[in-house]
Amino acid sequence: AGLEEVLAGDGPLTVFAPTDEAFESLPDNLLEKLLLPENKDYLDSVLSYHVLPANSLSSALEPGLTEMLNGELASVQVEDDGAVTVNGAG
Repeated sequence: AGLEEVLAGDGPLTVFAPTDEAFESLPDNLLEKLLLPENKDYLDSVLSYHVLPANSLSSALEPGLTEMLNGELASVQVEDDGAVTVNGAG
C-alpha cells in the first residue's frame, strides 16, 4: 500500500493490528474498494493510523490520546487485564 519505505525505515514502530471481528464488521466490498489504485492515499492513511511511531509494549502503554503515524490522534485504553484497545476496538 506504499508504506514499505516507512515500515522499513528508522523505527521503532508499534503496529496495532485489528482483530478478525473488526474486519468482519466492515461494510461489504470495502476492502476491495480500498485496494483500488485510486484509493491508495486513503488506504495508506488508514494503515498508518494503526501504527504508533514508537516502541511500545502493551504493558508500558498509558491510556489517553496518542498521535499515530498518520498524524491523527487515537484514544488508547488499557484494561485491568492488560488488554489494549484503540478507540474502543480490540
